[in-house]
Amino acid sequence: MWKVATRREMRPLIDGLKGKEAGYKQAYEQLEQDPCVSYRAPSGELRPFAYRISGRLGEKICGTHLKRGYRIAFTLADSDDDAYEGIVEILYVGTRDTRNRSRDVWDIVHDLFGEPNPRQDHDKPPCCENGLPNMSEDEILEFMNRLRKFLRGR
Repeated sequence: MWKVATRREMRPLIDGLKGKEAGYKQAYEQLEQDPCVSYRAPSGELRPFAYRISGRLGEKICGTHLKRGYRIAFTLADSDDDAYEGIVEILYVGTRDTRNRSRDVWDIVHDLFGEPNPRQDHDKPPCCENGLPNMSEDEILEFMNRLRKFLRGR
């Protein structure tokens, strides 16, 4: 069992999903159960529930698909509470919009980190392959501060 953390900066984004049938509740429940799980697709292929995002942020951030084009960006952290295997820290929820990059979830996340979003090589390796993505508490707080400023300017 994992603890899913949603800081106050995330509340407007998550509340904005209400009524949009994005499947946030189901994704949240899977993140609680196991963000590293893989499932068998109808084709028989094994696919990860969550994947590393592309570029330099891949060592820090994973993403997963919701319904209707929405995505969740998150990182993982160790838990001090033995009741949890770890902590899933939700960083951003938004739509994938390759036609309007200023509204694209991955462009926004990369911009908030000051990193370029690579235009190629989106191979989406499993989130937990080769170690867990991780951010320090200071990095998370800095990101949330930038997110708060970004959301005020919208």
